[in-house]
Amino acid sequence: MAQTFHRGSYDTIPAAYEAVFAWIREHGLHQAGPPRELYLTGPDTATSADDYLTEVVVPLRRD
Repeated sequence: MAQTFHRGSYDTIPAAYEAVFAWIREHGLHQAGPPRELYLTGPDTATSADDYLTEVVVPLRRD
């Protein structure tokens, strides 16, 4: 698995995906299934979208 954490609005999560997929390519790995988003802090617990915390997880395989 490759993972990264994104802090901020859900609108800016694509930057987290770009970063984790760049890391995967740099290390010669390949995606083995769909990515997951785990919402650790969101609208129910944070007073501002700047405080949202999302974990992006991508399962991996080696060729």
